[in-house]
Amino acid sequence: MSATLIFTPKAVLTAQKNLKEFIRLCRDELTAFNPNLEWDDLFWASDIESVSQAQFTKLDVGIRRTVRPGDELDAQYIDFAKAYFRYHFADKPTQGKVGRLMVAIKLLEKAFITLEVNADITKLTAEVLDEADEIVRDHYSAGAAYHGGAHLAALARFVSEKGISENYLDWSSSLRRARDNNKTGIEGKRNREKEEKE
Repeated sequence: MSATLIFTPKAVLTAQKNLKEFIRLCRDELTAFNPNLEWDDLFWASDIESVSQAQFTKLDVGIRRTVRPGDELDAQYIDFAKAYFRYHFADKPTQGKVGRLMVAIKLLEKAFITLEVNADITKLTAEVLDEADEIVRDHYSAGAAYHGGAHLAALARFVSEKGISENYLDWSSSLRRARDNNKTGIEGKRNREKEEKE
């Protein structure tokens, strides 16, 4: 009886290898956010005074110290989520950065689950990103949704450029910047007067 061989394309092997190396680098070499954190913890406390915490739980789970079983991000996705968070937090360590990174990470995980596909970042597709775009539109105000969509696009660009996704993703969010009525000058004055009349 002959053995069955399964051909795995080089792009698939490369994406998986790149993902493993990216996770290893962020887990073992980066110290951003807190050099003493335990990688496997769901709750990471920051060692930076102006930045509080990161919690690797599903989108609909609020911030709390005690996490119930099933609240954590998908097992196939969580190590990528932590690595992506730590890598990008190192670039700009602010509380605002924590929130925006976590929203994009959690939106993407929810999209994988909603579409009932494995939450495997190496298999990220435009369909999953489109679903995440719809979820952010439903969960957040127009301004917050716009920023969530922009961070999803940045995440897609990152996994494409770093060879972590098997697919090249030239994706952008369908969400547009909300109109800003807090402008100064003549245009701002007209906007405020118009709002007062309505």
